[in-house]
Amino acid sequence: MLQQAIKHSGVPPRDLVFYLADEPIHRHLPHADLEQAAQTLRTLYPETPIMVIEAYSPNGPAQIPRNIQYWGFNAYTVADPATEPRYTTYLNRAAAMLGPDQALVMVMDTHHTPFHTRAGLGENDMAAVARAYYAYAQNRGDIAALIGYTWAGGIDGDWEIGARNLPASVLDKYREIGRAITGK
Repeated sequence: MLQQAIKHSGVPPRDLVFYLADEPIHRHLPHADLEQAAQTLRTLYPETPIMVIEAYSPNGPAQIPRNIQYWGFNAYTVADPATEPRYTTYLNRAAAMLGPDQALVMVMDTHHTPFHTRAGLGENDMAAVARAYYAYAQNRGDIAALIGYTWAGGIDGDWEIGARNLPASVLDKYREIGRAITGK
């Protein structure tokens, strides 16, 4: 079914990225299963990169599958990753774990919850958060991609405001960053 969908999409496999798993440790996905799935994709589509995004863990980065090209993690309520020692330490530890054919992905915090409010971040502050993530990604030099989830609010509960429902000034900042990255 996957092969048919890719064929019918008209998009060359080299222009795709497989998002293999979201928070596999959090979801109790065995590492061996993740490796096997990545190897299957690698065999079918050797030119298509594979990405895994983990959830932040206070225990440090989990084992990074060898058969993926892009690895990242999400950490929410971090206003500026460059000034948050736990974030930078975690990212540096993950970077040291990567193989030569692997690269980091930064996941920008693009929603708002009561946890954000308790951390001192209002909805409008999410534009500054986006600016900080983009600046940090640019300054590091080893970030292959900067992504932000654009889900609608309410997926986890009506207390959650998704990226699509944040103030216009925040959405404008997301678009500005997107244009700066893509040149479009």
